[in-house]
Amino acid sequence: MRSRTTYPIFFLSAILLWYGICWLTQRPPTVLPPPHQVLVLIFQEWPHLLQNTGVTLGTALLGYAFANLIAITFSIAFFYLRPLKELGSPWVIMLKNLPIVSIASLLIITFGDSMLPRILVVVLVCFHPILANLLKGFEEVDPNLVARFKTLHASRWQLFRYVLWPNALPYYAAAHEISFTSSIIGAVLGEFFFARQGLGFLLTQAMNDYRGDRLWAVNIVITLLSTAAYWFSLWMERKLTPWRQA
Repeated sequence: MRSRTTYPIFFLSAILLWYGICWLTQRPPTVLPPPHQVLVLIFQEWPHLLQNTGVTLGTALLGYAFANLIAITFSIAFFYLRPLKELGSPWVIMLKNLPIVSIASLLIITFGDSMLPRILVVVLVCFHPILANLLKGFEEVDPNLVARFKTLHASRWQLFRYVLWPNALPYYAAAHEISFTSSIIGAVLGEFFFARQGLGFLLTQAMNDYRGDRLWAVNIVITLLSTAAYWFSLWMERKLTPWRQA
């Protein structure tokens, strides 16, 4: 089935399922509003939603840029400096397995109600898949190709540029499918605590006000934003590895 028909069928089935659940459960609209009520609210509050979406997207993009910078730097350092990898791996594993909610609360209490802790949350959520994939791409390069370049007296930079980095690019592109989408989740999570703007703040406000329609509306915006991030990561993968498409 072609994607141009798959997505319309999915959206139609999701709407029908939503109506079906509303009809079966008979929950009040304040708890489980029907789709048309949520869509009306989105159109009515679109400027407010758009402004907070921009805040969340800005946090996600900035944190994701820092996550890429940190992950690329550490992956290269871990590959060339094995003792550094042995020392740094426990820290990476510990940060990966710590509950991000508890880390987010600690960061926000430590650094206050500013953009810095929210960016750090995005970095912590996103950097590990990029680091792990890049390191795997560097380590799984063809040893015969490396030996041939060394026979031709290639410098370390030439070996990295023409062998290691092209081999790691597919792994790097695949990491974006997870990390870039997770950046939206990390930004929303960081806005849950003491934020005064952003989609995470709107979720907290809607829960405190018992506004089910607004809560569903914000969740729909977050879902659309994450889906757009996923599609963008697929487009970026085609741009980074055009030879795989050919």
